Amino acid sequence: MTSQPATNLESIDVFLGNKLLDYVEPIEFFALLNKHGISEDNIGSSSISELYSLIPREIYNKVFFDCVMFNHLKNIFIYNVDVDKEKFKSEIIDILKEINDSSNIPSVMKSFIKEDGFNLMTKLGDETNLGDKFVLGLEYVENEGIDQARLLFSHVVLTKSGKTIHNVCGVIIDFSNQKCLILLRNIVDLEKGDTPDLIDKLKITLPSYRDWVINKFENIIEFQPHDVEEVRLRMYEICKNFDEVLLREDRALVTEKLESRVSQNINDYLSQLTTEEITVSNADKSSLKNSILSLLNGAYVKSKYKSKDLQKKAKSLKLDGYPTKIQYTSSKFDKGATQSSSKSEPVASSEIYHSIYNNFSEASSLDKWCIAWFTDYQHTDPKNYDVIQTTIYVRLQMTQVIFLPTRALNEELISHVIRKISDGPTN
Repeated sequence: MTSQPATNLESIDVFLGNKLLDYVEPIEFFALLNKHGISEDNIGSSSISELYSLIPREIYNKVFFDCVMFNHLKNIFIYNVDVDKEKFKSEIIDILKEINDSSNIPSVMKSFIKEDGFNLMTKLGDETNLGDKFVLGLEYVENEGIDQARLLFSHVVLTKSGKTIHNVCGVIIDFSNQKCLILLRNIVDLEKGDTPDLIDKLKITLPSYRDWVINKFENIIEFQPHDVEEVRLRMYEICKNFDEVLLREDRALVTEKLESRVSQNINDYLSQLTTEEITVSNADKSSLKNSILSLLNGAYVKSKYKSKDLQKKAKSLKLDGYPTKIQYTSSKFDKGATQSSSKSEPVASSEIYHSIYNNFSEASSLDKWCIAWFTDYQHTDPKNYDVIQTTIYVRLQMTQVIFLPTRALNEELISHVIRKISDGPTN
């Protein structure tokens, strides 16, 4: 007697999510299993795919979902939104069904969308077509002050080497904070297609993928414009706060020992140049004094601190991190930029930084900046200097955060960075 094909995805005990394993970091996967009470003693040397039939399905699906969402989607767009949770929950399923119904994924997968959440990632197999866009999963997270809906989408694309892959997009709807995060991976070696139909199906960029997702939510989520100058000012305040805490003692020492002498020398020098007709205002003298003190502070910092010493000081002060590059616009509309030589050195280690410090300290906003964040952000290990670097842009409609390291991330670290950027300086 011929067996009938399964119509319930939960009855499939074979792991079919191999094409998404590129999004799952084994170390993070097993770390999450451990948090769910499944230790290495329970699983031995089993691989991620082998574990599918060895541990509770609910735990496996949750861990797999979270790894795909947070390990390698490192381009994050942060939007302010107006969203009602009950309206979202009542209408989202019809939207997701419409998306999947318009794709060529197997009908059994289309029928598996559930109101309380679903996960198709371990059931994909090879039964998808180039250009397909569909929903991979939905989950609701309600614990420890978190109230979110999380979704994963896929666009089936082709690499230049001829490999069919899933280009995944993550979406987090934060009901408590009225934020929407869109998480993407920048895949650079994609094939554009060689026929008009294929070119149209495979055409994708980070902005176009992001906008496609946003358009799907336009009837249940109102994406709000944000105040660009206000956000840029907040970025500046965060950056300046890191700098002031890091170098407060050094600047105070330079000022205490040299300010009066610098002021006297300025007066002496200018007295040789000025006449009754040519004078220098007190404001200009003050600006000159501050510039000289800043240069002296730069020379002092360079002499005092060896490579990575400032990083260690930032850690000892329990800072969240430190700037490594800044691009600013001053209140006088002057523009400037400077950066350190590596992620392990704060921008304050750069002599150029001190030469422009006065303009920066009077800046009205940051246009672009890079910050290295301590991964041990709770400062449990004073000798752990490990950092990850981010580049932050404030766009007209959103804030974009790019995590630069190639290594995997996790939910806690991403949430920490996003929260710090959203809340402003606290150190």
